[in-house]
Amino acid sequence: MFAFVLSLMICVSWLTQAQVSLTGEKFQPAKIYGEKTFKEGGKLQIKCSTFGAVNDSEEVFNYLCKNGIGIEMKKSRDRDVIFTIDGITKDFTGNYSCVYSEKEYDVKEARGQDFESIFITVNDSFIPAIITLPEISVKEGTDVDFKCTSSKLPDNDQNNNYAYLCKNGTVIQVNIWNTEKMEAIFTLKEVSKRDAGSYTCGLMADIQPIPKTRLHGINKASLHVTGWCRCHSERSTEHGAEARGGEHILYTDVTQNQPSRAVEWDDFSDNSEDDHGSNEDLYQVCEDV
Repeated sequence: MFAFVLSLMICVSWLTQAQVSLTGEKFQPAKIYGEKTFKEGGKLQIKCSTFGAVNDSEEVFNYLCKNGIGIEMKKSRDRDVIFTIDGITKDFTGNYSCVYSEKEYDVKEARGQDFESIFITVNDSFIPAIITLPEISVKEGTDVDFKCTSSKLPDNDQNNNYAYLCKNGTVIQVNIWNTEKMEAIFTLKEVSKRDAGSYTCGLMADIQPIPKTRLHGINKASLHVTGWCRCHSERSTEHGAEARGGEHILYTDVTQNQPSRAVEWDDFSDNSEDDHGSNEDLYQVCEDV
């Protein structure tokens, strides 16, 4: 009698499993393992396991689902499959689950609702900082200090945080964050017109690639670098403009249009009748250098 009941139970169990396939269910639940917190910009790793549910020699299709919808797929005979996603952002925060199928389906068809799952949180690793400049327009050859400040720090298990200065989205300098003053100072030496552009800065707990973040307002500053122009004096005559004193060269700030030193008018005398006693006949011709 006992043997008959045991055989009946095994038969019912087999029929139940077979019925699952006969009902047309595409995806079966798999176990999921992994950390529950990750840092933005880092690497997300999750293990999906079909151990005990599938024969060792059987090849199946494993799917990783986020919020019940498939996002990654791997075909494997291994019972433990690792899913790895690099450069994660805060958008990867959500509920994750694993499923598998005997046939291959489009990854977006996979469904993992109502199965075993874990909630994963992606924490801030990059904190946009406020960036300020003493002047937004400077002359070539001068030094420029960028000051970055922030009242918030990234999630960090280490002692140091790192400040990044970026130009047009590319990192150009990295400094250790001053936790006492809550700031970092970046200096560009003897700037040229090539240094003009859009600058941003931010904080990270580790030295790693900066996640793609669109910054604006107080988290962004534009630097303008002005040059100089070379000028010479000319006199206007009734027959047109006649160059005079061309050997007297001076440099003028193009933004102020003022000479950097006094002009020497050796070809003209204050007492000359030809001078007409007026500066209206005198003017400057400038060219960029």
